[in-house]
Amino acid sequence: MKKLKSFYINQFIDYINRNKIFYLVSILLFLASMAVGYSLVSVEDIESISESSFNTIDDWDKPHRFLELFEHNFTIDLSCILGGITFSIYSLILNFINGVMVGYVLRLAPTTIFILGVVPHGIFEIPSSIVAFVGSLSVTKIEINLIKGVLQNGKTFKGELYNSRDLFKDVIISLMLVMLLLLIAGFIEAYITPDLLNWYIRHL
Repeated sequence: MKKLKSFYINQFIDYINRNKIFYLVSILLFLASMAVGYSLVSVEDIESISESSFNTIDDWDKPHRFLELFEHNFTIDLSCILGGITFSIYSLILNFINGVMVGYVLRLAPTTIFILGVVPHGIFEIPSSIVAFVGSLSVTKIEINLIKGVLQNGKTFKGELYNSRDLFKDVIISLMLVMLLLLIAGFIEAYITPDLLNWYIRHL
C-alpha cells in the first residue's frame, strides 16, 4: 500500500515538473482575464448593487443541484481540454471568458456576498479551469508532435506517438484532477454555499 501511494505521489510530482511552464501560462492567463473583467465594472454598476437586493435561496434540491453543477462545469472543462486540438485557441477563449466573469463578479458583488457565495466553491472551481487549460496545452503538444511525425523527414507518426506517451499521461492526470476539484466544488456549491448565503441574508 505504501509503495502504491509512493508511486502515485511520484507520478503527480513528475506531472507537475513536466507542466510547470504550462501551469505558469494558464495562471497568468486567468489572472489577466480576471483583471479585464474587474476593470469592466463601472462605479454606477457597483452603486446599483446592495446586499439588501439579494434574496434567500429556497426550494433548493441539493442532490439534483450537485449533479447539475458538476455536469455543467465538467462539460465546460472537458471541452477546454479537448479544445487543445484547435491548437488551444478555443480553450484560450473559453478560459479568458471564465476569468473575465470571475473578475467582473469579484468587482461587482458586495464583499461578504462574494466571500460566502463564491469563494468556498471557487477555490476549487477556478483551479479546475487552470488545470483544464494545462490539459489542452498537452493535447496541442501531442497534435504538433504527430504533425511533425507526418511532415518531417526522419520522423514517423508511430514514433512521435510513442514519444508523446508522457503527454497522453498528462492529459489523463489533468482530467482526473479536474474531476476531483469539480466534485468538491459542486458539493460545496450545492450543499454549503446556499446555507451560508441564507444565514447571512436573513441576518441583514
